[in-house]
Amino acid sequence: MHPERNYLIHPSSVILVLLMSGLSAAFLALSAAFVYVRTVKGNPAAGVPLLFYVNTIVLLAASGTMHRWTTAFRQRDEAGTLRWGWLTLGITLIFLAGQVIAWRMLFAHDAMPATSPGYGYLYALSILHLLHVAAGLPFLLHALVPLARASAEGSMALLFLDDRRERRVRHLAWYWHFLDAVWLYVVIFLGINSLV
Repeated sequence: MHPERNYLIHPSSVILVLLMSGLSAAFLALSAAFVYVRTVKGNPAAGVPLLFYVNTIVLLAASGTMHRWTTAFRQRDEAGTLRWGWLTLGITLIFLAGQVIAWRMLFAHDAMPATSPGYGYLYALSILHLLHVAAGLPFLLHALVPLARASAEGSMALLFLDDRRERRVRHLAWYWHFLDAVWLYVVIFLGINSLV
């Protein structure tokens, strides 16, 4: 195995920032299109399901556990690293399930994407967000499973010394907090539009 080169800014950090910039542009473009449809075409906004607000609290809890996970990893706290990592995964799965339930409730009330442009944009924004949260789960598992395996073998302390692993944990935290901020934006944006 070749030694890793030293970078002022690691290429993986640049790629992640570019990815998050692209995602931000996608959400802003959808938001601008929604505002255009509302103001120029005069289409009404959709009401935001109450469960979206509950899911916001769940996602903020996942952000908190993600912060605790990265802190425990930096402090080389084996038990804390595993506990907060698995808790982050569990809370994120609860968020995903909550989103599916919210959409099923909307469908039960005949509030489907084709019902109105407002509902179309509500679904588009929330589904786009959910897909990116789900896309982060394999990376979280890819970080957690080796840590759990090493803990069971009594060699977890060696993983704390791996710069690549530390960088992966840090990047996961950036991505999770970014998606939390995007979700807050989506809920606030849709909520304000439902009132105006």
